[in-house]
Formats: sequence, C-alpha cells, structure tokens
Amino acid sequence: MTEKRTGWRKLLKGSAIVLAVKVLGALGGLGFAYIVVQQQGSAAFGLAEFLLTLVTVIAVLGRLGLDAAVVRFFAAFAEQGRWAAIRLAIRWAGVRVLLATTILGSIAWGLWSFWAAGFDENFEQVMPWLLPASILFALAGFAAESLRGLQKMFPYALLQPGPMMGLAAGLFLLWPGGLSAVDALGLAACIWGVVGIVWIAIALGRLPREAAATSDQRKPLEEIWQAARPMWLSGGLYLVMSWTDALMVGHFMTAEDLGVYRFVFRLAALVAFSQFAINAIAAPNFGALHASRDWDGLRTAAHRIGWLNMAFSSAVLLAVLLAAPWITAYFGQEFSSDDAWISLALLALSQWINVICSPVMYLNMTGRERVVTRIMAIFALLNVALNLWLIPEIGMVGAALATVVGSALWNTAAVAYIRRADGFVLIPLLDLIRRKNAGK
Repeated sequence: MTEKRTGWRKLLKGSAIVLAVKVLGALGGLGFAYIVVQQQGSAAFGLAEFLLTLVTVIAVLGRLGLDAAVVRFFAAFAEQGRWAAIRLAIRWAGVRVLLATTILGSIAWGLWSFWAAGFDENFEQVMPWLLPASILFALAGFAAESLRGLQKMFPYALLQPGPMMGLAAGLFLLWPGGLSAVDALGLAACIWGVVGIVWIAIALGRLPREAAATSDQRKPLEEIWQAARPMWLSGGLYLVMSWTDALMVGHFMTAEDLGVYRFVFRLAALVAFSQFAINAIAAPNFGALHASRDWDGLRTAAHRIGWLNMAFSSAVLLAVLLAAPWITAYFGQEFSSDDAWISLALLALSQWINVICSPVMYLNMTGRERVVTRIMAIFALLNVALNLWLIPEIGMVGAALATVVGSALWNTAAVAYIRRADGFVLIPLLDLIRRKNAGK
C-alpha cells in the first residue's frame, strides 16, 4: 500500500495533470497582468491586485480552515468507502464557509471608510466587488480543496486563482465596450465561484452510493472541526506573511508601485510551479498515510516530493537570478528600475525557500496543526515588523527583503521541529548528508 501511495509513477502522473493546468493558469495570470499594464498602466493592475488581496484575505479567513481539513480527512474517508460521511461533511462545511465569508465580507465593506484613509482614493474602485467576489471566491476554493481531498486533480487545478486570472484576461479583452481591470477581475472571481459550486455538486452526485449517514458517520464532523480550527489560525497567520507586503506597499506607496511589485511577484512565483503541482497530489496521500500510521511511507513520500521540488525549483531560480534585470526590462519602462529587478530576485529566492522546505503541508497532514500555528504566530509578527520598518525606508525592495527573511526564518524553525520530532530532515539533500555523516 505504501508504494501505491508514494510511488514515483503516481506522484508524477498526478503532478503532471496539475502542472499542465498550472502552466496555463500562470500564463493567463501573466497575460492579464501584461495586457492591463500595456493598455491601462501599472496603476490599473495595482488596483486589480488590491482587490485580489482583499478577496483572498476574506476568503481564506471565511473558510475557517475547513478547506485544509477536508483534504486531510477525505483521503482517509475515500479509502474506507465512507461516501455518506464525505457528502455530509461537504454540505455541513460549505454552509459554514458561506455564512462566515458573508459576515467577514460585510464587515470589511462596512469598515472601509475607517481603515482605508491611508490608501490612494482610487482604491475605492474595488468596493462594489468586495462582498460578492469574496463569497464566491471562498466557495470556489472550498470546492477545489474538497475535490483535491478526493484526488480529483484536474478540477482542483482548474479552480485555482491562475485559471481565474486567465478568465479575467479574456473578459478584459473581449467584453463589449470594455471593462476596467478591477471589473474584469471581480467578474471573473464571481464566475469562478459559480463554476466551483456546480463542479462539486456534480462530483457529489457521482460518488458511490451508501446508506444514509448514521450517528457514527457524523462523528468525523467533530474531528474535521477540531483539525480546522488550528488550520484556520495558521492559514490566517500565513496570510499575514503572504499579503502584508502588498497591503503595506499599497499603504505607504502608490497604486503604480503596487502594480509593479505584484507583477514581479507573479514572475517570481514561477519558481514555485513544481511545489503547487507536486504537493497537490502529495497532501491527500500524506493524510492517508498518517491515518494508517505508515511512518516509513510518510518519510519516503516526503523525500520523493522534496527531490522533485528541489530539482525543478532550483533550475528556475537560477534562470531568474541570472536574468532578473533583463526579465523586468522586457515588460516596459515601468519595470526597468533597479528596484523592480532586485525585488524579483529576492522574491524568487523566497519562493525557492518555501518550495524546498514545504513544512506546512507535512505538518498539517500529519496532525500537527497546532505546531504550525505556534511557529507561524511568532514569525508573522516579525514579518509585519520588518515590513513596517523596511518599506518606508527602501520601498518595494524592503517589502521583498522582509518576505525573504521571514520565509527563511519560519521554514528553518519548522524543519528543525520535524527533525526533532520525527527524526529526519525534511529537505532530502540535507537529510542524505546527515545520514552519510552518521554512517547510515
């Protein structure tokens, strides 16, 4: 069973499906960025990215950690044939995601006039889309993670933000009379939510039939909820580390600066292609291996994933570091400054550190959600402090520097915990060196 779950063939096949869609989605996202910048300028793209930032924050918090929890539990449920429990969990969790996101989105919309005073007045253009886009984006994300837990990798990949950005590009170009970048992105997020709801409904209808859920089958709802709460906290803290830079660049600088920063961030994210694709299929496998207490299988799977991630991401990182000034200059005068290419290089390095470590997925899928929360709480506060200090001093380069320092520190702390708790180094090259030095 271990080889079935962790074998190279299955890992590569599942990852290839996700990677293919991810590549198309990334091209769509970069295409949207490029088209908007060329036709309406970096300020228009900055406004669209600001909308995406707010929508992402509200949606992640509104999912209450349930999206991450179902990935872990659904793999085990499916292996045990507990289809009625899966149906019940999706409906139960989906209603809570809808309610929570509606409440949070309404609060954010209502408080806009109080907390947005530091932003350029043009940022007000995002407000009409804030609530509907947040709700439907949250539901699309929950549907995607539910499908991932069932190892339906193609719809999972299709329901990611990258393909949604490709749709936004199409709407921006083809809408009769034209759309602003903000309107195109807001409409795309709403359409994506509807697609996610329809897709998960179809998937539920195709699950094998089983007797109606019993009280015993309802018990896993409590387990899912208990796992979701620390995952929600760690997800919120990860948001702090992931999006604080964008919010503070928007606060301390201009919409144009935010557009440039988020554009180079999207370029840097190319380093993490392999992580998204490989970890997508790995996470539910980790959940199943942990449920069956197959510790050797977990270690084997973690290192296979690590080798693949390291090989792909290192090649892309090297290319970005060598060509950063030419890459940014290619996209126009607004991106030809030293700040742009230095930020690209730093953000690419940050992405590479996240890829080669990948501790959050491993810990979340092996029942250590609370450990993730404690580690990330410390370094999220550090990340905020670094951004507050560095952005006013050195602009977008300060945001990128804060990101890379934060990534290095919290990943190191998490990998050190896994070494102490599980007896191996999550980074396979370092673990191989350790074992050779120990004579194993």
